[in-house]
Amino acid sequence: KACILHAMNEFVSRKELATMLKSPILAEELSLSHGCYYVVVDPNSQGDWEELPFQSRCPIIALENGSPIPPEAPIDLSCDASRLDDILEAITAQPEASAVACQVLRANESSNINQGLVLESLAYSTLLESRGFQDWLLKRKIGENHQNQSANVIIDREGNSLHITLDRPDQHNAYSEELKDEFCSALHLALHDSSITKVIITGKGRSFCSGGDLNEFGSVKDPANAHLSRTPRSAGSLLAKLTDKTHFKVHGACIGAGIELTAFSNQITAHQNSFFQLPEVGMGLIPGAGGTVSINKRIGRRRAAFMALSGTRIDSETALKWGLIDELLT
Repeated sequence: KACILHAMNEFVSRKELATMLKSPILAEELSLSHGCYYVVVDPNSQGDWEELPFQSRCPIIALENGSPIPPEAPIDLSCDASRLDDILEAITAQPEASAVACQVLRANESSNINQGLVLESLAYSTLLESRGFQDWLLKRKIGENHQNQSANVIIDREGNSLHITLDRPDQHNAYSEELKDEFCSALHLALHDSSITKVIITGKGRSFCSGGDLNEFGSVKDPANAHLSRTPRSAGSLLAKLTDKTHFKVHGACIGAGIELTAFSNQITAHQNSFFQLPEVGMGLIPGAGGTVSINKRIGRRRAAFMALSGTRIDSETALKWGLIDELLT
């Protein structure tokens, strides 16, 4: 049985993986309910990569060997041997969130944007009640005087261009509910005023956006209602409608929502000091600001899964190479 195989220095061959995923009974064993947190595949082993009828319920990881893995291969992410232990440790720490993240990324690889955002929201809301997230909540630290930390968005009009600036510099423009509402209002203005042909989005302070405001995490008392209220007022949905008009100019930390929302744009310019990260799986959640759609479509499902499951910081040069950003300021 493919259960934590790497812990026993064992790997699944391509042939063995194909055998398991051709059988509904064997494929079902690749799940948390059967004690299987992940499967590691040796790409140098015997067997052909092929599209298979059943999917595993857990992440499938391939070791990189320099050869491209075809799109039809049932692989969620690949990594070199030096990073494997760290990724497996991260998955083991949050197995539910890791599995859900991979399942959502698989579905959203081919879904349209609205369908993808709905699925992401449903999965995110489900994980709010998970043991992994609840354990993370117990360990987090609340920032001092967080109730007094206001959020603001500055809007300036210059000809046909609308400039939107996240103005919460002391908190690295953490994406609070208040900031989200202000940002969505600014995007509505751009969406409904046909004379606006360019929307330039920046952030004040040392970072463009450090992601969701951690002080607000866990404040949701009704996950189902949170999903129903989240989807109609989605900055990701609005940005998807403004894709060709928006130009994000980012710097410093672009974490969580700071890159998930940005990735909806066709034009992203980043300062060389920028870095990009998806930390949500490490909290027991999945990206919840649209990243399973936007980043998925920008850099591909496998790289999106690598970012989400590993929580690794991606530097600006790697981001440019991957296509996560479009231009790098030197």
